[in-house]
Amino acid sequence: MRILPAGDAAVLVELADLAEAGRLYASLRADPPPGTLDLVPATRTVLVTLDRAVTGAEQVAAALRSRSPADAPDPGRGELVELPTRYDGPDLADVAALTGLADEFSGAYPRRMPGGWQLIGRTDAVLWDLDRDPPALLPPGTRVRFVPA
Repeated sequence: MRILPAGDAAVLVELADLAEAGRLYASLRADPPPGTLDLVPATRTVLVTLDRAVTGAEQVAAALRSRSPADAPDPGRGELVELPTRYDGPDLADVAALTGLADEFSGAYPRRMPGGWQLIGRTDAVLWDLDRDPPALLPPGTRVRFVPA
């Protein structure tokens, strides 16, 4: 685990892999260090944003160092969400010819927009809703089954 400053109000924790990042994220959600405002997990990192009126980056870093992501509880298999999908994306034939299936990650866009991923289909599902808790339909750890719309 490597802890780096991220501006003056956050620290970025670099981890070995997705499983370790998931365990640390689950641990921090269950018991965040004092002054934590938000947690942003990614493939091999967790960004911890903090309230500078309550704590500082060094205090949060020290609290993080006292945790071992290897000893954190396994978040287990996340909730399964079925995502109705129309398989009509412009890259569907190319992806199928090259891989047969997608790799470690897949993405879903809430609307037509550039993003750099191979596009194999589209969905009308509301992926982000500020009135929902959490706002994301697919928070980290969620298992997704793409089903024909």
